[in-house]
Amino acid sequence: TSNTGCDFFLPGIITPNGDNINDRFFARIKGIKSVKIKIYNRWGQMMAEWGQLDGSWDGTTLKGGAKAPDGVYYFVAEYVTLKENKQAKKEGFFHLYR
Repeated sequence: TSNTGCDFFLPGIITPNGDNINDRFFARIKGIKSVKIKIYNRWGQMMAEWGQLDGSWDGTTLKGGAKAPDGVYYFVAEYVTLKENKQAKKEGFFHLYR
């Protein structure tokens, strides 16, 4: 937790293989008022987007719901802190491995 009273954690790897362990990419958050998360593949194609605090990605494509391939994905998370009502942005990479 930072001095803003918020906690924002995103995983470095997901393994959507149906064992209910790390099957979804989601934010563990505390002290956040709102969030918008986008996930892109290495070619810059959007794979997922959500704006709910409890949203997540299951490792499937936006169109057709096919399994996304193993690899490195990029996320952009924009959020507003609850305590100070400040906008913030977090971005980075994570791995998908089945």
